[in-house]
Amino acid sequence: MEGAEWAFSPWQRFWARRLDRALASSAATVLLSLIGFGAGQVPSLPYQIVTTACTWLVIFAVEPLLLHVWGATPGKRLLGLELRDGQGKKLSIAQGTRRVWEVLWVGCGFAIPFYGLYRQYRCYRACREGEALSYDGEPGYLYYSTVPAWGLRAFAAEAVAVALIPLTVWVNCQTVLPPHRGEAVTPAEFYENVNALADKLGYSLWLDETMSYSCGYFKNPGYTLFEAQVAKVDYILKKLNLEMGMTLLDIGCGWGFLLMRAVRRYGVKGVGITLSKEQYEQFSKEIKEQHLEDRLEVRLMDYRELDQSGLEFDRVVSVGMIEHVGRGNYELFLKNAAQVLKPGGLFLLHFISAQEEHAGDPFIRKYIFPGGVIPSLREIVNLMPEYQFRTLDVESLRRHYTKTLLCWRENFRKHKETIGAERGEEFVRMWELYLASCAAAFHQGVVDLHQILMSKGVNNELPMVRPGG
Repeated sequence: MEGAEWAFSPWQRFWARRLDRALASSAATVLLSLIGFGAGQVPSLPYQIVTTACTWLVIFAVEPLLLHVWGATPGKRLLGLELRDGQGKKLSIAQGTRRVWEVLWVGCGFAIPFYGLYRQYRCYRACREGEALSYDGEPGYLYYSTVPAWGLRAFAAEAVAVALIPLTVWVNCQTVLPPHRGEAVTPAEFYENVNALADKLGYSLWLDETMSYSCGYFKNPGYTLFEAQVAKVDYILKKLNLEMGMTLLDIGCGWGFLLMRAVRRYGVKGVGITLSKEQYEQFSKEIKEQHLEDRLEVRLMDYRELDQSGLEFDRVVSVGMIEHVGRGNYELFLKNAAQVLKPGGLFLLHFISAQEEHAGDPFIRKYIFPGGVIPSLREIVNLMPEYQFRTLDVESLRRHYTKTLLCWRENFRKHKETIGAERGEEFVRMWELYLASCAAAFHQGVVDLHQILMSKGVNNELPMVRPGG
């Protein structure tokens, strides 16, 4: 099936952890039985069966159900057809099949029920025929099955365990085969949500003059929010090592502040793409007012259309965009960015990140950013080589986002009455909680903010040290 792609997903960790716990529990039960046998005290079979069954039921059914109801599972899954190993390397169908069998059998848990079934069957037949049965010359190993009825029960219990193996196999296969494709919210729908919220809430009341809804850069601790946002843009442009006449693409350009500053300060030619009609109209108006039509352009365009656009750029930047494309679309995002970037060109990706893959906070996903998913740093870094991206610099601005959020919260609180009159007290409490809790999350390292500077292929023309902040 050429061209088909599978991808790793949070379901891997979600189910693999449970499978690991279940196998460890089963192995512990068997180990305890062997220890008990050595001491002449084998735990009763019903006790072992009930304990193991309850453990597996909780691990694979009750707990996942509760987590799903609570909104902490990765969400809906769509089948896909590309398998990667732990290092992100693509595997062939044959390699993937072998890897699945390794996962199933090397874990040491699946052969036990087959062996137990055979053992109980021998015991049952021996008891039916009135024979004394021992195992490996040790009489009494199966003493709990010396009564024919008891042997039948044991045999039935082991048969049920074997019958459940296909279900266990299916669950385990789900950990390595299908990808999680994210929430069913398109970029266009996301921008509709944001713009509707902006109209109702009035971002201008609590953002700064640049209308930047992303992390600022507090180069000086005494910076105002506006100064921090300007510093963030300047820092990004320095990292991109811009030169006069270069071309720059901003994926998810927002209201256009970054491109405006790049054009004016570095003499580049810029193109911004957005799915927000409001941002497109406002940015287009400002371009005309500033007489920058020959140097700057904004397009109402989906990032997924870039690879067919025929466009080509020396530099590409994206600030706070990839969090909204969905976990299954990270590869597509990087592919489109690579498609329009010239060999040796630079791409700076600025995004909220996580230490590990996670579906996200249910409150945030439901009330604040429907469809938003925070990628882990390793997810992005693992995908980059597939599109010839080479890592040049990775920097965390986590603490800067903590301060940015606190600035937003302070501004928000100053306009609580105005916002409350428009949207109600419940809405005010909800957004104040969001801003405060996110500030705490960044402060505690629950989430992070990373800037990754990468080149398409090798670039030996860049400065050998990071530009001064």
